[in-house]
Amino acid sequence: MRVAYVAPTTEIAAVAESGICPGYLISIPQVLEAARMHPWWERGLLRDRIGDAPSALLCDCLDVLQAESSSCEARAMERTSEGHDRR
Repeated sequence: MRVAYVAPTTEIAAVAESGICPGYLISIPQVLEAARMHPWWERGLLRDRIGDAPSALLCDCLDVLQAESSSCEARAMERTSEGHDRR
């Protein structure tokens, strides 16, 4: 199921900066689709999955998702190396 895009860029940015619950963020259709398409994008198979070139908005959402995922991973690694997250 493909989601029709409505220009949500400012809505997504405002919610992300406000500290609102991640559960709400993933309920935004554009965020949900980017999260679902991310594994395909990472493997270089996005065009095969969607059957066409991705929209500019989907590309932007994937870029933001990748940047934030990398940022979270870096913070987790920092905490682990500092001994804050010993499990």
